[in-house]
Amino acid sequence: MLTPLISILDDAADPLTSSHFVVAPSALAQDSSHIAALVLTATWEKWSLGRVIWALLLLFSFDFLGGGSYLINDNPPAAWLAKLVGYPAVLSSETVTFFVVHRRPEPQSSWIALFLYWALLLSSFLRWRRSAYLMVCAATPFLAFIYISAAVATILIFCMLSLCSLFFYRRPVIVPFVLAIAGTVLAYGVSYAMGSTSTSVDQNVFATHLPMLRPSVGFSIAGMIWAGLMLRRHGPSPARLAALVFFAIPTIVLNQQIATGIATTPWVWEIYINYPLIVVGAGLMSGQYLSSFERRHDWRQFLSVGLLAVIGYLLVQGAGLNEHSWLL
Repeated sequence: MLTPLISILDDAADPLTSSHFVVAPSALAQDSSHIAALVLTATWEKWSLGRVIWALLLLFSFDFLGGGSYLINDNPPAAWLAKLVGYPAVLSSETVTFFVVHRRPEPQSSWIALFLYWALLLSSFLRWRRSAYLMVCAATPFLAFIYISAAVATILIFCMLSLCSLFFYRRPVIVPFVLAIAGTVLAYGVSYAMGSTSTSVDQNVFATHLPMLRPSVGFSIAGMIWAGLMLRRHGPSPARLAALVFFAIPTIVLNQQIATGIATTPWVWEIYINYPLIVVGAGLMSGQYLSSFERRHDWRQFLSVGLLAVIGYLLVQGAGLNEHSWLL
């Protein structure tokens, strides 16, 4: 259901965005990213329509939440707010004139691996499947060979959820966790020696102790407060702990330089990784909220359909604007 819907948008926007970035066969990569998003959303949403809505929010998370898409708003609020503050070193905006999911090879390529990895990691943590956790540990070193910002954020999530498994639930994760981290360090050494990681580091890393404020940090802090309040009120649960971890990562990656003095170009986090993290956190906190509408037998059963229609309208309108702007 999801892939045909997005394919309609790709027909309108894809030839234009692909010529701007990388000309390559894209149907397989696009379909794979859509399928991976559906697999990930299945970890917290049971019913099909709810999964489709969450998958669309995941794939277009920057466009809907970042406030920097000219396809959603011709006067992006993120750009307006940055101009109002007038201090771009602290608060700037990342604006785009295309849907981020259409950009090739990144983030399309990394998202395929990333969403499937997150799905396996969450499956092992939420329902404690040791075999799934061992598969996650075996896959973790290979993250060194995907886009570095996505990999670093994901390794942080792996470490934090592993520690939660150890300290909150006393699960036997120490040995595979240590081996996975050792393998990951070795893999990064190989990747750096090959030059792929070192080139990215040279291009995107700089020295500063200034904080970096972006819309994702606001969503991140709000999500952490939400998850923290629910944890205090109802006690620890795997879903709430995982949501807290996913919500925390955008704030950590954008502001760790306050302590370390080493920062990465903010747009690398904003466009590629922060907003999918926020959507996953919201999904884990939702408690199958969208599915609850589908099970009702009154007017509320149509709310999910209405939300899907609104999302579809925005995407179709955005694809049309994208095509029109390139034809001018």
